Amino acid sequence: MNNKGVFADSDTEAVDPNLPGSWEWKRVNREKMDEEDDETYGDAEKNVVFRFIDSSDPQRARRRLGTLYWKAWKRVLMAFFLTAFGVTFTVIGIACMKLCDEPERGLGFLICGLLILLPGGYGTITLVSYLRGYSGYHYRDLPQMD
Repeated sequence: MNNKGVFADSDTEAVDPNLPGSWEWKRVNREKMDEEDDETYGDAEKNVVFRFIDSSDPQRARRRLGTLYWKAWKRVLMAFFLTAFGVTFTVIGIACMKLCDEPERGLGFLICGLLILLPGGYGTITLVSYLRGYSGYHYRDLPQMD
């Protein structure tokens, strides 16, 4: 009996490794993709950035960073800009309250900065925790930017 599917009917019948969707085909393609990634980005084991992100498994850190780059770049930008603007407005507000003659103006900047900093800080902490591999954190926890 000739099996054209992914799974063999018995232990003696071999599965065609070139058949798309078979386990062997997926394993070979994953190895090819890992080799191409090593050529492009360098070996993750030797890369300081990936070892800093996840010292126990730098390959996983590289995959997570690639996932953020290809699937969640809008969420990363949103978290970065909200954090940056929140910190900027908070610092301006505090400086204006200390140095200006009318501290009420600085209070407006401070409140605005803190309101922007809350979601930005949450997004940044979530993304960094996802990159580091902490359980319970995923980039899908952030709102979509569609």
